[in-house]
Amino acid sequence: MTNPRARYIIEARNGPHLASNDEREDRYARHPYLRSKPTFSIDELCHWVSFGEGRNSPCGPSETFAFLKVIGLPAREKTW
Repeated sequence: MTNPRARYIIEARNGPHLASNDEREDRYARHPYLRSKPTFSIDELCHWVSFGEGRNSPCGPSETFAFLKVIGLPAREKTW
């Protein structure tokens, strides 16, 4: 279960490694909302994945994290 007060950082990654600058810019250009702030709450991420960019399929946190991983912009919890 996710912590409702946690904040999440979005990073462009290729598996365990950070993506190159060109790949990072391309991914953020396709999904500009994910670059609009340094951190996001789980509610903000769920809302964007559910309804952002023309999508209309409500989903919960587990589907949200899976979708972000599929588009190459996984989220990790901010721990500091």
